[in-house]
Amino acid sequence: MPLEHDLDNEFVIVRNASIMEKQKKGLIKLEGWLKKRNEFYIKQERYFILTQDGCIKYYKDKTLQRGSFLLDKTTKVNMPKKGRIEIKLPKRTFILFNSGMKDETNTVDMWFKALK
Repeated sequence: MPLEHDLDNEFVIVRNASIMEKQKKGLIKLEGWLKKRNEFYIKQERYFILTQDGCIKYYKDKTLQRGSFLLDKTTKVNMPKKGRIEIKLPKRTFILFNSGMKDETNTVDMWFKALK
């Protein structure tokens, strides 16, 4: 991925052209802002992308990828409370919430339907 310097001389990863190509080709099933609870129970806003092949990638700011995981037969997806999804992987559980943004086109309900 290409790098750029920001004003503080730290490297920032520029949004990869492959994401835009996947959007054009229809390989992205769903994308948008959600909140993810970290190991310290702090909710962090992240940009999530679900691809047609069942891969979820999440970004800090649409440019810096923070992680990814593949949905497979061992993955369990639950919605224990309204507005909350639990994605249970063999070694980790992701808990996702609606973003603080008033974006009616991207909710955990839509994500839950897409993940089932």
